[in-house]
Amino acid sequence: MKGIRSQFSLLRYTVMQDDRFPHITLPVLLYKGILDLPWFMPSRLIKSIFAKNRWLNFWTDGMLPYHHYHPNTHEAIGFYKGETILKLGGHHGETIKVEKGDVLVIPAGIAMKNLGDQDQVKCVGAYANGIQAETFTGEAGELNVAVQELKRVAMPVEDPVFGPKGGLVRLWKK
Repeated sequence: MKGIRSQFSLLRYTVMQDDRFPHITLPVLLYKGILDLPWFMPSRLIKSIFAKNRWLNFWTDGMLPYHHYHPNTHEAIGFYKGETILKLGGHHGETIKVEKGDVLVIPAGIAMKNLGDQDQVKCVGAYANGIQAETFTGEAGELNVAVQELKRVAMPVEDPVFGPKGGLVRLWKK
């Protein structure tokens, strides 16, 4: 498949409950080194891979330097420049390194924060079925609303990289 390496690692992270963020049992998936990016316009390749698998409503930027999450949709992020350290799951969550060539798939409700400078890394994000994402930051009163929204989030039928036969389809079970 164009733009996808045959040699990569699939890493799974399960984050523990935090007092400000929802408890989610689905693992965060990190396709380490999966993207074979062109020198010119690498973001276009990531968008085409995601779009083919119905992960849409793209954004292109760096990663936000504060805890935030989406209670109404799952998110896929493809990294095309640089590297950084992310905190997943809130203040007591898992710390991971992401870099150019990686794809991160984050279940709805999992908080994330860039521990580095927002411009250290560039990426393309997309949402399952192109849903317009709501962004919560763990403020007082959000948790109860988020828990109700999470009950309505559909399970994706396609992995953002490999489509209907991808890791997410096999590894995410409600």
